[in-house]
Amino acid sequence: MEFRALWDFENLYFSFRVFDTDIYIDEKDNSIDSIGNSDRVELFFRTNYSLNPYYCLEMDTSARLMDFEARPDKVFDFDWKWPKEDLRINASKDEISFTVKGIISIKSLKELNLIQNNKIEAGVFRAKFSKTESQNYEPTWISWVNPNTETPNFHIASSFGMFILME
Repeated sequence: MEFRALWDFENLYFSFRVFDTDIYIDEKDNSIDSIGNSDRVELFFRTNYSLNPYYCLEMDTSARLMDFEARPDKVFDFDWKWPKEDLRINASKDEISFTVKGIISIKSLKELNLIQNNKIEAGVFRAKFSKTESQNYEPTWISWVNPNTETPNFHIASSFGMFILME
């Protein structure tokens, strides 16, 4: 997986390129459950080390978005949404990979108190679903930062790294 990000004074631009052609998408509907059971990439942003709150963007290979506000101990508010005018996402596939790209307004990041001293505390993740011997799909979790946990858990402070906004 490649992740890249750039910024200017108006937007944060991001791109995930995932070298995988065996993509699983739960297409029963566009619900949170369906997106949550699909291959996807994820960006989390936190306001502080206590994760109170943090914001999650989970995007599948069809550019479906699961966005929510979260609090410690996996308390999720799925009614919360990133302002639509401040976030754009698209996805594409080629013969060796899929790409999910997006644009987030700097204005929205500032309004959510996610930029402090030209830094953004962020998590960059991937969920890969593979078919098991029992014909079920199970996830494998991939993180930019090793959270040093016995089992995968992205919803903890140690799974976040730092984006530094340099001029």
